[in-house]
Amino acid sequence: MIRIVNLRVSYGRNQVLGPVNMDVKRSSIIIGQNGSGKTTLIKSICGIVKVHGEIRFELEKENNGNMDVVSNVEEIFSFATNPRDISLLFSEYSSMDSGKFRECLDTFGMHSLYEKNFKEMSTGEQKIAFTCLALSAEATITFLDEPFENLDPRRRKIMMNHILQFQSTAVMVTHELEILRNFEEWDIYILSDGTIFGPILARDFLNSMPVPGKSGDSLITVYSAGTAVSFIPSRDSQVGSYRNLDEIFGELY
Repeated sequence: MIRIVNLRVSYGRNQVLGPVNMDVKRSSIIIGQNGSGKTTLIKSICGIVKVHGEIRFELEKENNGNMDVVSNVEEIFSFATNPRDISLLFSEYSSMDSGKFRECLDTFGMHSLYEKNFKEMSTGEQKIAFTCLALSAEATITFLDEPFENLDPRRRKIMMNHILQFQSTAVMVTHELEILRNFEEWDIYILSDGTIFGPILARDFLNSMPVPGKSGDSLITVYSAGTAVSFIPSRDSQVGSYRNLDEIFGELY
């Protein structure tokens, strides 16, 4: 489990995230508007950016040499120029399986990325390489930042299958609500105004209707720009009909 207590991130005098309080006990998805701080939250948990507050990894059993946490964010792998060097080094000193990494690339038809310089890759190629590296690391908890971004429909489906078959705990960040249909039994956290709301089961969230203000029937109430938005059970105007939270909040206010 990840326990986060009063986490805050500031750039200079500008606080961009926090306070964040959350317990992540199983595979989950963090959604939020563009620019809400989703990637910053991942980098905070992975130790890439300086934070105030507390982040604890409370593991139920010994990790047997596995990394506690890994992510597909670029900074995790910035010490090398190509995926081959990273996979071989991680395989030697941690639980990463270099063979599984190459197999992952092959499923995308991207075997050529194995020795390709990251700087020569397209944005979509980098996303595939970094995500395959993260999934192959077999860490106790794996954070995936927008794993479907810049992928064509065929490769999005392949990526979906990899994540659904993943055996360890995964925490995925996305702004695309349609993705949630494939993860209806996962927990959802909503990041808004620098604060985390939730969790709520993805299926329940998709089958709810957003309404302005607070509601006694609300499954979850979120604040955007200081204004309350409640999500209530409904058969009409469901969340699943929207593309993202920007669209929802923009329609309500």
